[in-house]
Amino acid sequence: MKNYKQLPWQTEEEFYDLHAESFFSTGKFYHSNMIGNTDDYFLNYIISKLNLKPTDNVVDLGCGSGYLVNEINKICNCEGISTSKKSIEIAKRNFPDCIFNVADMENFKAKDAVTHFLSLESIGYSDIKKTLSNVFSQLIDGGIFYVKDTSIVNNPCKEEQENLVYWTNYWKYKTYTVPEMIHEAYLTGFKLNTFRDLHLDTRLNIKSFMDTLKNNIIPEKYPYPDYVVHIGTEFIFQKKKREKWVNPYT
Repeated sequence: MKNYKQLPWQTEEEFYDLHAESFFSTGKFYHSNMIGNTDDYFLNYIISKLNLKPTDNVVDLGCGSGYLVNEINKICNCEGISTSKKSIEIAKRNFPDCIFNVADMENFKAKDAVTHFLSLESIGYSDIKKTLSNVFSQLIDGGIFYVKDTSIVNNPCKEEQENLVYWTNYWKYKTYTVPEMIHEAYLTGFKLNTFRDLHLDTRLNIKSFMDTLKNNIIPEKYPYPDYVVHIGTEFIFQKKKREKWVNPYT
């Protein structure tokens, strides 16, 4: 592929420092896929999935504009992190009463025990094994790790694979298949509560995502634009002791 090494960013932090103003200054969601027809619907959907209580403590890994952190703070304590200094600067500007910190999800340490960690289209910016381990160690027993992501198609053909290589380099984002995500979480100790393939429920978020692509320093241009390589997915993992299987025949 051409121009891979000519991009003016080589890391996630550099990419978002360069693009954060156009992505996050509106103070709203910024996702390639959204559930429902409005930001409010998507917000209410996520909150309903989390079953939050006033005593809960939530961490948003990759907080974007800070919008979700601010809304959850109306229910319980929530803070957001990002590796991009510029993104955190904008989140603080959008929502000055909320807590935002520059940190990475592999090593971030919360001050208090966490009831919920969230990763909305962000876990691929990290080493997934390290992030799962870090999240697991800080969650209370019964705590939830909510992951909404774009998973890659299984057994990609040549054209799809080339698009995936392009995607990974352009966005500095590593995507996983559904079995890979579940397998790594299981090895960490998580129980999978629910999984959903969201492709029938999500909409392409034209207003806050597609429109911003035209402002990218270098336009996104897939080598095979007619080949779709990602599907919207939702995982709800729980830190819960799994029942030990007992062989009834011994």
